Amino acid sequence: MSAYAIVCDARHGRSLGIDTLAMVDRSKTESEFWTSDKPHLIMRFLSPKVATKVASRFVFNNPRVVEYEFARDIIERQNMSVSV
Repeated sequence: MSAYAIVCDARHGRSLGIDTLAMVDRSKTESEFWTSDKPHLIMRFLSPKVATKVASRFVFNNPRVVEYEFARDIIERQNMSVSV
């Protein structure tokens, strides 16, 4: 069974290597809504219909539904390449 996640383009942090943000599962943390470096916090949707409905509430920064594993890979790669 496939799982899905919501990602968007990052507005800030390009100079640090941050291009993409993933929506955070608020049951795991309430301190942030989007993550650029913590793949374990990514919200997992089991239905593409639900993910699309949630993503439609966001207007800015190109929100889109992708497969969960793809989002996890992006955030993991970004976390390893961030130059602090």
